[in-house]
Amino acid sequence: MKLIGFILASASVALAICGVQEVPLSDKLAIEAFIANKTGSFRLEAVSFAAVAPPTIETWFHVLSDGVSGNVPDKMLADQISVLNRDYSGNFNFVLSGVTRTLNPTLFTVDPTAGNADLASWMGSMHRGDWGTLNIFLGNPPPPLLGVGGYPWQPTVTADWVYLRYSTLPGGEYGPFNLGRTAVHEVGHWLGLYHTFEGGCSSPGDYVDDTPAEASAARDCALSRDSCTGPQFPGLDPVQNYMDYGSDSCMNQFTVGQFARMAIIYATYRG
Repeated sequence: MKLIGFILASASVALAICGVQEVPLSDKLAIEAFIANKTGSFRLEAVSFAAVAPPTIETWFHVLSDGVSGNVPDKMLADQISVLNRDYSGNFNFVLSGVTRTLNPTLFTVDPTAGNADLASWMGSMHRGDWGTLNIFLGNPPPPLLGVGGYPWQPTVTADWVYLRYSTLPGGEYGPFNLGRTAVHEVGHWLGLYHTFEGGCSSPGDYVDDTPAEASAARDCALSRDSCTGPQFPGLDPVQNYMDYGSDSCMNQFTVGQFARMAIIYATYRG
């Protein structure tokens, strides 16, 4: 399997990014008010949903390739499903429903955040299932993009997806982002999570009460990092959280509050 840009990825961890941009505050307030109307709580409480049967999320992979790179084997797709199930800790159950494979050297390298009409049309045509079905597209976008996930309040087939650099799957060659955590991160967006550094040190941040405020993305797994200081900002930065920007080996946690938020938003938009 040929990898384009592996040396750049290994040497430039600080550049690796998620394509999801910060939501404008006015839009965010409208979205959160709608969620609050559905749930009766504007700030989601860190409560346990252990007594609720986890939703089963049917998952499709849509594999783009150029004839040389990208056509990942079925085992890597199965391993990615296993990583999702492990990291979501039984709160969601991901099942592999199907795989499509498309040879298209042009679309294979298109940046999914660039508004390319041909890529958007193809992705819309490949979308399977309803809004509760997870559609994961694999390609090889220009560095430094690792992936992007559509928020659940974007209900169109051209926005309802997760897109991943193919070599970030478990066993891929895009180290140190090759343990499958890019998918975990982007599916978090698909289920309604913001980045942990959303809004920086300003309230309301990521709308999850048990993720400490964070001024900016953490990229080096510095466990003592504390970018929002003062008595109003308890706790160190959540550098090991899946919704931060650490390398795959650094990431190992969602909080109870994040799981609560995802459960409520899944029921609101995707259930």
